[in-house]
Amino acid sequence: MRSHKPYLSSFCLASEHVLSAWLTWMQNEKRYAENTVLAYIHDGKSFCDFLTQYHGGEDLPLASLSHRDIRAWLAYRLQEGKSARSNARALSALRTLYAFLKRRFQVETNAFSLIKKPKTPALLPHPLEKKVLNSFVSGKACFSHEPEWIQKRDQALYILLYATGMRISEALGLTWKVLRAQETISIIGKGDKERLVPLLPIVRQKMQEYAALCPYSSDPAKAFFLNLHGNPLSAPHVGNRLRKIRAFFGWPAYATAHAFRHSFASHLLEEGADLRSVQELLGHASLASTQVYIDVADQKILNLYRHAHPLEKPVLFPSKKQ
Repeated sequence: MRSHKPYLSSFCLASEHVLSAWLTWMQNEKRYAENTVLAYIHDGKSFCDFLTQYHGGEDLPLASLSHRDIRAWLAYRLQEGKSARSNARALSALRTLYAFLKRRFQVETNAFSLIKKPKTPALLPHPLEKKVLNSFVSGKACFSHEPEWIQKRDQALYILLYATGMRISEALGLTWKVLRAQETISIIGKGDKERLVPLLPIVRQKMQEYAALCPYSSDPAKAFFLNLHGNPLSAPHVGNRLRKIRAFFGWPAYATAHAFRHSFASHLLEEGADLRSVQELLGHASLASTQVYIDVADQKILNLYRHAHPLEKPVLFPSKKQ
């Protein structure tokens, strides 16, 4: 059997050989989301390139990694304008790379024991205002030159995202078999985990309206949401379209496809849904991931309190005029 040792002699070689094996491992064994895999591979290559230059072009054995190398890389990224949040993700990518190297090639290092995760400010999700959501799901036309079925497609997609809390990748992964569903559908989410998602009658109605006008084949195995040319609708296409819609209506920049998911969770909790049920509906592995929506609700209440309470007014008890 051919030894892998030559491939481990330097970071330069690692970027050509080991990283390709790492990509396959993340895709096939870890089942990471596509965007996560692409981001991690980018960070891994960046790290390898940096270390080659950092060590004056000399080869450095993978097992010789030190905490100084990692800190130098993170400091370099900050100088390049990367945020602490970006550095936290990059460090996670590096840890994942070395977990793979240990498992596949028995490469050991204690460099990470002296590295702390960069502190990042907590970012609360931005749910959409209900008046904005009503415009999305009412089918209000933005681009009159487009076929009606495109407008119906968008309406069906947006109301599906808001009504179910699906990720955009999950919604775009649906096939025409979805039209056979009644009250629930089964979808495969992050980590290859299956969950049941309820379908409200209005969602089924809007999907049927889109399906009735769509001019392309309704093969049960093919993608349900299609673009103008009959190809599967992509997440970048949805993002570009939402940018145009935001500009048309003057909506904030956080009105993205993922904001429908935020709105789904936040509005359910506002109406009294319990956290565990929302966790199941979102497909979160950890309850901590869902807890952030409680924080959103608490912040909303605090803002309302600050706006309404008399003690927050500039003059609580104005004096009588003399």
